[in-house]
Amino acid sequence: MIFNLKKLSTAIINIFEKVAIIRTRQALSFLSDNELFQLGITRHELSNGNFYKSNEVINLPISKNSVNDKMIELEKNKAA
Repeated sequence: MIFNLKKLSTAIINIFEKVAIIRTRQALSFLSDNELFQLGITRHELSNGNFYKSNEVINLPISKNSVNDKMIELEKNKAA
């Protein structure tokens, strides 16, 4: 059961990442070339999908707990 939850959580994370990339590309496509240039993105990079570098786009602090650790923690709390 835990193995299936890990696979499911990984699949959901991958889906959300792909949706985020698609929505970002769609939103950026409405900008003018000048606005893209100000962001440091070319129209060619946008069409190829090379614009998305997660470390440069967002600098959110990364939790020390991975998804798997969080799932184990939730299972322990559920069992208690």
